[in-house]
Amino acid sequence: MNSQAGDLRLIGGRLCLDFVNTVDSHQKPQPKEYLVDYAAFVTWGRHVGMFDQAAMAELLRVAALRPGAAANVLRRIKALRQALYQICSAIAGGRVPSSAGISAHAPGAKQAEFALALATALADRLYPAWIRLGV
Repeated sequence: MNSQAGDLRLIGGRLCLDFVNTVDSHQKPQPKEYLVDYAAFVTWGRHVGMFDQAAMAELLRVAALRPGAAANVLRRIKALRQALYQICSAIAGGRVPSSAGISAHAPGAKQAEFALALATALADRLYPAWIRLGV
């Protein structure tokens, strides 16, 4: 199990920003990935308080029984993270997030619509947080 994911500094001020920060510098050619496997995601989830120790143990137990399903979930988690990064980057740059840019990372009309709804709902709250962080 990757303990680095469970040790990340939580500096985003919001769970969605801390989630986006599970990659160190999205713009680098080879960014540092902290969610190297499903266990690392579960460890990070425990770190940020998404679930307790018992839930963490159960998620890891089920993942061990169904490694293919766990790998698929991790791929979807990373796609959601990339869509959130696109949303946050657009907001930080004073742009309106586009469904085309988001759906490239979270394919499917429903996911793109959800991501845009999320961007609209969070825009006023996220932008000041990005300014405070100096991004």
